[in-house]
Amino acid sequence: MKVVALSLFFVLLALSARSRLNPFTGIFLIMCFLFTANPAVKKKTSDTMRPLGISLDTSKSMSVGDNGGSQRIEKAKKTVLKNIKEIKKYFNVSFYVFDADYKAVSEKDFFAAWANGSSSAIRKCAENISSSLPQDGVLLLLSDGRDNVSSGRNFLKPVYAVGCAEGAGYSVVSDIGVEILSYPEKSFQDSPASVTVKLRRSGKIKACILTFRRSGRVLAKKEVVFEEEEYEKTVDADFLPGEPQMKALFEVLVLPQDAFSQNNRASFRMSVFKSRIKIMFISGRPGWEYRNIRALIKTNPKIDLTSFVILRNPEDYIPFPENKLSLIPFPVAEIFLKDIYNYDLVILLNFDYRRFISPDYLNPLAKHIQGGGGLLIIGGENAFTGGNYFSSPLGELLPVKALKEISWESRTFRIKANETHPITTLIADIPGISGIELSGINTGVAAKEDAQTLLTSSVGEPVAVCAAAGKGRVMTIFSNGLWNFFFARQETGYFFQEFFRNSIAWLTGSPLLDEISLSGKESYKVAENLKLDVRVKNLKEGHLKARHFFPGGSAAATPVMESTERFNVSETLLKPGAHRVEIELLRDGMLRTRAKSVFKFDVEEESIEDENTSADFENLKDVARISGGGFFLLDDFKADEIRGTLSRYPEYFYPARTTLFLVLFVMVAAALWYRENT
Repeated sequence: MKVVALSLFFVLLALSARSRLNPFTGIFLIMCFLFTANPAVKKKTSDTMRPLGISLDTSKSMSVGDNGGSQRIEKAKKTVLKNIKEIKKYFNVSFYVFDADYKAVSEKDFFAAWANGSSSAIRKCAENISSSLPQDGVLLLLSDGRDNVSSGRNFLKPVYAVGCAEGAGYSVVSDIGVEILSYPEKSFQDSPASVTVKLRRSGKIKACILTFRRSGRVLAKKEVVFEEEEYEKTVDADFLPGEPQMKALFEVLVLPQDAFSQNNRASFRMSVFKSRIKIMFISGRPGWEYRNIRALIKTNPKIDLTSFVILRNPEDYIPFPENKLSLIPFPVAEIFLKDIYNYDLVILLNFDYRRFISPDYLNPLAKHIQGGGGLLIIGGENAFTGGNYFSSPLGELLPVKALKEISWESRTFRIKANETHPITTLIADIPGISGIELSGINTGVAAKEDAQTLLTSSVGEPVAVCAAAGKGRVMTIFSNGLWNFFFARQETGYFFQEFFRNSIAWLTGSPLLDEISLSGKESYKVAENLKLDVRVKNLKEGHLKARHFFPGGSAAATPVMESTERFNVSETLLKPGAHRVEIELLRDGMLRTRAKSVFKFDVEEESIEDENTSADFENLKDVARISGGGFFLLDDFKADEIRGTLSRYPEYFYPARTTLFLVLFVMVAAALWYRENT
């Protein structure tokens, strides 16, 4: 409407410049201007009733009787009851109660409320209540300030907080607490791990020292200093995690300690991996497969490679004595009986062990695999002949079973790659891989039920299969012709490199291949907020889905994006017992799972409100400051104290929006049109 009026104003102004300005045109121009500018006239009102919401904290900490006196909530209700008649003279009052969430209640229910809430979300509830109040509303908040959630800073109305603890002589307790916000699920031993913590302080504490420990050993220290009006501080700290270990326990301590020592420390678990891995590579014959895989491994400075290629077999006739030969004999006993435990991965390429050792020599290798080592067996004309590995101590660990006598066929074949396994998920759709002919395949095998097939021939024969074996992992490849990918095209050469690079990472349990990483606390209390840190790789090619499983059911969870590859899952935990959150990375229109990770934790029956019942008036002061309100101690609160600042507020009259003005506007416009067209 304003645009129309403004347009008419300028059109008539232009027309009036060409002709003599008549009275109707002048009046209409003035009315157009008034309607567009919409000027306001301040009304002289003195007793306008302003909306006031009175909200009462009903969490368990409000049931505390300070110094053996009445409960905090009873003191708060008594103070409101004492002033309610005076308050109603100047305010339109509505009543609310809150703990983890808020609800509007009648005046009768407000004064009958009791403190039994298992959690307190002061800021969040104040934010939501204030947004629900009418325009020019004000919120009166009665609480002890002990907030379990700490979220909420967008207060749309002024909040006047009343501190309900101790009375007029209350002094703020000196307290400092530490809370872990995020940490990496996995890290390498010589790479700094970054941890984010939140510190909350009250009272006279102005500085503290953060200490990171593992098994009693100090890993790092960091001094933190608070500004004068700073009561919460988020701190990032780095430290070297130390020796490799799965689910290693780390502690974060804050000094100096205070009366509430239970919140002076926090802990988390993080898996620490070797920064350098050792690989033993044995090839039964020299060839392009050996040459290309070895060259690929040598490009990684964090891999120590020991390799042997058999240039002559024991049955080969050499018309010279051993001491006259320049070739080094294959140190079979040293490798398989002594050194095998030092290697993270053993690669056997086209290697028939029976030509060098008895099956008993493979027992240490089998034991090493079950304890966490990796094994990659690559086929060829010498490998798998006569069922050699299937009848060895390694037979039970292989991810495949023999259907018949295994044979070597020198024919050509093409492959298809699995799109769901982390080894191949990002390279399965590389153009051209299904069109390259490979030469030579071992046939007569099938994948076991608990195994995953990575590569198959175009007719469904398994080419690469992998599975877990105890704490370790095993993969078998039934061809030594994958090197053809390397020389065919640039994109298929990339497939060859990424396939073996990813295979080595998967077999050694490296976190580099994980597309989803989860971190959070392993134990919570009832009504505490779940805080799960989710880190995702290559999200642009997928979609994230989360589900929370709790005692008696499950529900969808919402991952909230913090950055391109970082999310968080947060919700209030109400049911004690075993919980888990499943995170899936989906592909192809959110239909198929590309990666999945599960985070498990327990919720104790003890309420988070039972952990610390001390009041936190600094929190209430901060809410009042951010919202533009004020802070009172309970004993100082009186209706007269707030009446002057809250009850009166200016009202404005807009004459260009009255019905009379609009009627006159239409009449003048009609008269002007009639005069110009008759």
